Amino acid sequence: MMKVWVLTDNKIGSSKQGVALAEILGYEYETKEVSYTTWAKFPNFIPFLDGLVLDKKTKELLSKKEVPDIVISSGRRLARVCSYLKGKYPKTKFIQILKPDLPLKTFDAVVLPHHDNIRLSPLDNKKKIIRVNGAIVNLSNDEIVDSEKTWAPTFSHLPKPKIALLIGGSARGCKMESKHAVELAQQTIELAKKLNGSILVSDSRRTDTSLSNLIFDEIRRSKVPHFIYSSKSTEKNPYKGFLVCVDYIIVTGDSISMCIESIYMKKPVIIYSPRAMVSKKHWRFIEQLVSDGEVNLFKTLNINSMVTPSHKDGELKKKLLELLR
Repeated sequence: MMKVWVLTDNKIGSSKQGVALAEILGYEYETKEVSYTTWAKFPNFIPFLDGLVLDKKTKELLSKKEVPDIVISSGRRLARVCSYLKGKYPKTKFIQILKPDLPLKTFDAVVLPHHDNIRLSPLDNKKKIIRVNGAIVNLSNDEIVDSEKTWAPTFSHLPKPKIALLIGGSARGCKMESKHAVELAQQTIELAKKLNGSILVSDSRRTDTSLSNLIFDEIRRSKVPHFIYSSKSTEKNPYKGFLVCVDYIIVTGDSISMCIESIYMKKPVIIYSPRAMVSKKHWRFIEQLVSDGEVNLFKTLNINSMVTPSHKDGELKKKLLELLR
């Protein structure tokens, strides 16, 4: 039986990608929670730090008699852990997600978003790089069925088509302002009225409270049938229920993970992303999605000819298995 380790740490978003990739590959896997020393703050190009970045407990966790066949890591710091493990387990295959800031020779495959730039040397094997849109997501059929069973009754009173509005917020290089919040709410309301549908809206922990309130108030005043969830609420988060139960998904372009999770549902996805609101990196990501025919932009939206994403996990699995032979 194939023995697979998925390295995880306190970077929840990137760690989730490692688990998702293991599930896409279809192997049974163990997660290995990594804790660091202060040396982990130093850049990866300092090679002699490999053995110093892990605390004693983690070193013991990763020192097993049963050698893993595959190790999956995601993010810069876990890439450094792979470099350490490669010295211990030279026959193991290493898969890195996101830019490693280490030589490609450390890994057997590197899964890299299109919007991430990477410097390569003439000696690097470019065939090791597999490009993907944004992030790696995997929602199992069980999760989808359970989410529908849990949330469909809650939303049953809302008229179809149901439109989810998923709000991110300010992030590195991304700045959502009041004018954006008001415009987003108004455009969502206009779409719901044209379709005679309803709105299911949720903000996130990154959303400024004042912006959330602006959007929520606009939707309440519109009298469009709606369901509002605030991240400040103590109620159960309906996010997965939104993804599963709605007919259209509107998402702000500052959140790469929400965009990709929306695409995964294979429903029409509309991205709200004024160019001034997002970073160059996020804009490259959005342009790639538009170019691939995976999403619609609110700015150029034609409700009579919206594209529906395909999101093909099979291609990623096939490419990885070829590299791991």
